[in-house]
Amino acid sequence: GLNQLIGNTVNRVGQLVDSASGYEVETPAAVAVVRGTAFSLAVKQDGFTTVQTTQGTVSFTAAGVTVSVNQGQQSTAAVGGKPSTPSTITTATPIKTTAPTATSGETLADIYGVGTNIGDVKFDMVMTSPGMPQSITEKVYYKDAWLPDKMKIRYEMSAPVVGAFSQIFILDLGANVEYMWYPDQNIACQVPTSEASDNPVEDADQIMPVKVGTETIDGKLCDVYQWTFENSSMKEWVWREKAFPIRAEATTSGGTTVIEYKNIVFGTLSNSLFTIPSSVQMRPYPCYPMPTFAFPFPT
Repeated sequence: GLNQLIGNTVNRVGQLVDSASGYEVETPAAVAVVRGTAFSLAVKQDGFTTVQTTQGTVSFTAAGVTVSVNQGQQSTAAVGGKPSTPSTITTATPIKTTAPTATSGETLADIYGVGTNIGDVKFDMVMTSPGMPQSITEKVYYKDAWLPDKMKIRYEMSAPVVGAFSQIFILDLGANVEYMWYPDQNIACQVPTSEASDNPVEDADQIMPVKVGTETIDGKLCDVYQWTFENSSMKEWVWREKAFPIRAEATTSGGTTVIEYKNIVFGTLSNSLFTIPSSVQMRPYPCYPMPTFAFPFPT
């Protein structure tokens, strides 16, 4: 039995002969169980889990519901949510849309004004996904927003989101480093670049959205944009005055995930928010809080 809290793994399991034997990987959102197969698991920082089966069949369980993910298929689950219906494996790589619009030629980077400093901002990011019993809220802080060579980001996830311990990610785009920090246990580690959190302006210059209208949300006039990637689509509301997104909808075969940016406050943020205190014990990656999860396997 393995416990995967974040990142990507490839699992190749030989055929198990003993009927009492089993192989399972538990994530914050789901459990994958096999008796001989090959599959990969991807776990995001909020626990959202994707399983892809390249050989055999995986039993994928979340929120008490189990689906069989056969060879060439994938399924996803958010923390507290049910698994999506297995579908053909896809790679969600953004592609440019060719639909002619009034904003033809503008990339998402142009719309945000990437390269122009819009200042420091903090907000609550509220995510609601299909099958989730309740929304997940993260506190987010941007310093020097939209400057790829200077921008710093802090994500705070409280204990109910990630398990028994609060978790903080600090990302420095200029230095190209990220840290994972468990303040409850006073430990932290540096995250490998290959497993770093999402950069909000990464690939923005490769996405060419279509403007589909305007809408006012919470008194903020927004331009509404939409673009597609393989078998999926994204819709985003960008606050015109600040060139800042305040709502997004990501639609896949499993349904629509809604992300709302609330309690947005622009103003100078302290540099100390984006550094690990010297009193914190630095450990090699991955650093897991203790006690670890227990697995009730028969002996």
